[in-house]
Amino acid sequence: MPRIRNSDVTWDGTPLGLQPRIANPKTAHLLDAPASLDRQLVEMLRDPDRFAVAHVLLTMRHDALESFDANQWNGLRVTLAASGAVQYDPADMAALYRRRSALVSAEG
Repeated sequence: MPRIRNSDVTWDGTPLGLQPRIANPKTAHLLDAPASLDRQLVEMLRDPDRFAVAHVLLTMRHDALESFDANQWNGLRVTLAASGAVQYDPADMAALYRRRSALVSAEG
């Protein structure tokens, strides 16, 4: 299983809304990994230290961005502090897992 962490994603708060960037090159490489990685990424949605990066990767890998604004990115609530610190709401984990499980099941 890949060694990824939520800290591998950085966020820009733009006038249009939140924009993620995979800052770790080893993690960014997973955007082009084989489809078999998707099931592992879905399981990472249950891990509070990896659910945000797994969600970003799955969304980007499947071109599945549905919505974003200043407070959320495709169903993931993101709080950006002036210090640059990022907080995620762990309450999002279950809903993200359900959504992405259905996506991977439908494709697999």
